[in-house]
Amino acid sequence: IASIIGYKITTKIMQELKVYYHGEHLMLRYLLSTLPGEIVFSLIFSSLAFSKNHTMVEYLKIFISLILVKLILSVLFSLMVVVFTGILNTTQ
Repeated sequence: IASIIGYKITTKIMQELKVYYHGEHLMLRYLLSTLPGEIVFSLIFSSLAFSKNHTMVEYLKIFISLILVKLILSVLFSLMVVVFTGILNTTQ
């Protein structure tokens, strides 16, 4: 459930940003679209998986940790995508 909802949010925002930025600024579009979807995913997932056996403080720590890890990974992956697409564009 969390994956489907998060993915739908991410793709919807990515499509809107692609139109808004006229297909440019890939890294910005990637990060701006990924973050809201991942926040929703983490909120749903962590509440289903961890809310019953943990205090609210522990739950919030888990939720924030999930968000931070996903943000770091999104930045790393977006950098790789930008570098890779740059290489592809120069070879064509």
